[in-house]
Amino acid sequence: MEHGYILSILYEMALVIGGEVSVKPLLARMLQRLLYHTSFPAGFVCLGVPFRRQIPRAMIEVRIDAAVGDYELAGLVGQTVRLPAQLLLGATERGEDAALLASLPNKSSHYKAFLRLPIDGQGVVVLLAPQLPDSDLPLIQLFQPVMANLAKAIVLCRSHDAYAGGLIAARDASQQAMAASEEKFRAISSVVPDALIMVDDSSALVYWNPAAERILGYRAEEVLGKPLQPVADPAALPKRGRSGLQRISRHWAGSGDRQEYRDRSAAQGWS
Repeated sequence: MEHGYILSILYEMALVIGGEVSVKPLLARMLQRLLYHTSFPAGFVCLGVPFRRQIPRAMIEVRIDAAVGDYELAGLVGQTVRLPAQLLLGATERGEDAALLASLPNKSSHYKAFLRLPIDGQGVVVLLAPQLPDSDLPLIQLFQPVMANLAKAIVLCRSHDAYAGGLIAARDASQQAMAASEEKFRAISSVVPDALIMVDDSSALVYWNPAAERILGYRAEEVLGKPLQPVADPAALPKRGRSGLQRISRHWAGSGDRQEYRDRSAAQGWS
């Protein structure tokens, strides 16, 4: 095996590890590249594997965090399953044990060979095959530094996921609070006797309460989205809405911070 080829594999794996910021895609891509370079057809990852003294044939509960190459295992991603401790715990190992692998949850598959790659303090990668694939790669030595870097990347990705999750939770809480506030406002404004009109930055009408319909003579669906000034033009108002506009203009004209509106209403004869 050429030294340059091994270096190219390590370089590619480093790019995979450094190219992700979230745990799930990191694990999936890493599994895909491991399967490609080892010729194993399937594999899975378990993070947070509980440490305990290894007991032959004992089963432990773990969560499958990623799986590639096996439909049934992929369907268990995110679920807690019981797997053999002898398969998950221990140093890097490549071997065959049909009886051990018979306890895997995917009953339709018949794996006899495995490659265990511990992720330093974070979990374990297990690759599976019907028989040990032929390989010129020194798999035990080759992937030890890769797993060490993967462990560091998992820690960083978890921090990113937690930060992103916090932002999403804060956004959702803000949206819920805003929706509740808007609902409360609409419930109150629908029963008050005064006309409540709201416009956006372009002076387009965005709210027109029932009292405004009664006082100014337009239904909400007739005016929402239209500019305020043409709607509020006394000449365009229904007859019963003109007196309502006069009352509104007199009220605004009495406010100390409505000088611009007073000047406009006086010029157009609204008051």
